[in-house]
Amino acid sequence: MKKGFKHNEETKQRMRLAKIGDKNPAKRPEVREKLSKSLKKFNEENPNFIKNVFSNPELRQKISSNSTKQWKDEEKRKRILDELRKAHQDPKFKEKLSKHALKNWSNPEVRKRMLESISKVWSNPENRKRLSESVIKRMQIHSNFIQEQAKILESQGFKVLISDKIRPDIISFKDGKIYAVEIELGAPNYEKYKECKFFDDIIWVLKKTKTGMIKHA
Repeated sequence: MKKGFKHNEETKQRMRLAKIGDKNPAKRPEVREKLSKSLKKFNEENPNFIKNVFSNPELRQKISSNSTKQWKDEEKRKRILDELRKAHQDPKFKEKLSKHALKNWSNPEVRKRMLESISKVWSNPENRKRLSESVIKRMQIHSNFIQEQAKILESQGFKVLISDKIRPDIISFKDGKIYAVEIELGAPNYEKYKECKFFDDIIWVLKKTKTGMIKHA
């Protein structure tokens, strides 16, 4: 932004209204529709506006700093996350996102840019490490939550099987009992169910192959 730049009165008014919250007229459906049409028209008349604006390193840095500052504000962060969760629970919004994504992906130029961007991110070792650590951390949190819920269910008298650890080929029920059925073409792993208390019994089906009978462990 150039030194000495000042917002005009219309912009100042919009900024004042943005701080009002629910009383902001821009939250009314008819006003939002009008603003949306106006923005769409502006983008059509100025297709490279955003690209030109963000090509300015100083502006990008300022936007990044402001975003970081806002995100550190717990109240603002909570409000933003609540709005995002609310939006993503709206079927119409999800459908709109889906259509927009499909439209972009069907455009060869957009698809090429997206793939190049993804490739660029993953070609950076630091990015790969950070993303991998993030995924592992999320999986660990999810795993811990599953373990906690399993213990609660067991304390209530349920039989519990955490399926990410043991997945039988077939689960069968007969005479009030639960059986795990394993179809094996190779050497069976009889230790697989050693610590599992969910099944009443394990049925091992050992199949012949073209090379002959399987070798037992």
